[in-house]
Amino acid sequence: MNYSPDTAYICMEFGLNDDLKIYTGGLGILAGDTIKSFADLGMPVVGVGILYKHGYLDQSLDQEQGQIGQPQVWDHTSMLNLIGKTTIPLLNETVKVNIWEYTYTSDISHKSVSILLLDTDLPENSDEFRQVSDKVYSPDSEIFRRQLLVLGLGSKYALNSLGLCINTFHLNESHSALIALEINHSVAQVVFTTHTPLLGGHTRLPIEWLQGICTQEQLKSLPPEAFEDLQTINLTRLALSLADYSNAVSQKHQEVSQEMFPEHPIDSITNGIHSPTWVSSSINQVFQKYYPGWETHPAILRYIDGIPTEDIKQAHQTNKDILTTYLAAHPEHQYLPGAFTIGFARRATEYKRAHLIFSDIDRLLALAEQYKGLNIIFAGKAYHTDNVGFDIIKRILDIAKAHSNEYLKISYLPNYSIEMSKMLVSGVDVWLNTPRISYEASGTSGMKASLNGVLNISTYDGWWPESGIHTVNGWTISGHDEYQEINSMYDNIASALDLFYNNREKFTRMQRSAIALIGSYYNTHRMVLEYIRKGYTH
Repeated sequence: MNYSPDTAYICMEFGLNDDLKIYTGGLGILAGDTIKSFADLGMPVVGVGILYKHGYLDQSLDQEQGQIGQPQVWDHTSMLNLIGKTTIPLLNETVKVNIWEYTYTSDISHKSVSILLLDTDLPENSDEFRQVSDKVYSPDSEIFRRQLLVLGLGSKYALNSLGLCINTFHLNESHSALIALEINHSVAQVVFTTHTPLLGGHTRLPIEWLQGICTQEQLKSLPPEAFEDLQTINLTRLALSLADYSNAVSQKHQEVSQEMFPEHPIDSITNGIHSPTWVSSSINQVFQKYYPGWETHPAILRYIDGIPTEDIKQAHQTNKDILTTYLAAHPEHQYLPGAFTIGFARRATEYKRAHLIFSDIDRLLALAEQYKGLNIIFAGKAYHTDNVGFDIIKRILDIAKAHSNEYLKISYLPNYSIEMSKMLVSGVDVWLNTPRISYEASGTSGMKASLNGVLNISTYDGWWPESGIHTVNGWTISGHDEYQEINSMYDNIASALDLFYNNREKFTRMQRSAIALIGSYYNTHRMVLEYIRKGYTH
């Protein structure tokens, strides 16, 4: 490490590229994009996470079985440098930790930011602690708890062992909240970002388990506010009680979070994306033509409404052609070249409701026949133990087999990745976002789509209520119950189809407005600067 960071950004996962297999999805991609903006802006920040030697999972799809997952294989020694060692003293053992460094260097500022990855897969450690460095979010509850312990306590010990003087600890989600047992508040501040809008989704630890693994000296630092009851610690409550500044990740999420934890002030800083990473080559060429160097100041895209729609249309067609070429090389996926295409790619889980678009299959088939062409492309993995997620994937595969016809083609692309996401968020025409209201803290895939001129059809949740303007830069799914939402969704799909096939000029003007009103604002440069102004006050 050739710089002296004063801020530590601690997260369970980091998604910077597909070769670095230490992420699962949204939280990790956000963390990776944030690191990139730290580097672009030349901020003295260091990331801290865990080294997972078998990553998350490689996904294949089978018509009969649905998702089949295999451990990811990668050679961490070719990408990381071993720069130090530390130990975590516990009640009955001292855990040995190797500290590996991944360095990200900005193409914009040429400044670097390091991510320190903690490796407990050492012969001196017990098998349970060795498995901490096996896979992201271990499906084994005992190993997962130890991952929380290593991330929390281990982060502080690792930073200390490297002689780093950290005055701001940014906990990105509550997984690292056990760092509370080690932080000296007289010399450091804590910023905490919560990402979980559901009370049941917040991580809890039995106090009996903690008493069996931590020392009494460590446990005496637990504040009373962290206890959910006499038997349980709530890590979000712990992080909130520890933090000098706490925030939710959208305005709507702030309202939900404040309701759940009224005793703690929770601000709002809406998530963003690293624009240079997620902009497609063809759209970037348009941006560079009119706003050279836009990537250093993405807010300038606010004025893109003045450029010709033909430039946007041609750039978008190039992205559609790239997607068409990819699918042509994978003939097992059905696709109508040139036809209107809906994309839905994110983690397969119940609240995101990937299956909602099939609620009235006859209406969907009629729309496809009326406009003589509709593609629907899905991608996304289900967590190791999410049986509902497995069922959703299997159901979509079954529907694709039963109902794809000459006008409607349904595909599910396996092994969703960063590179696949770049292709989809730029190559489809509409990005469908259907979470149950108040279940999506923010969501960032729709931001990536908007940056590339792809229009959202979204429920009124996450970041969409802040900038989504119905029929201007996308469509809002409305309704007071699921039945009304379904009808609204189909109405919006019909409107999008009609514009795409019968009024392409208006469709393209909406694409341009999506870039101007959404792509200009929802970036991690803006987000990071908000953290500096509101939270990083030391």
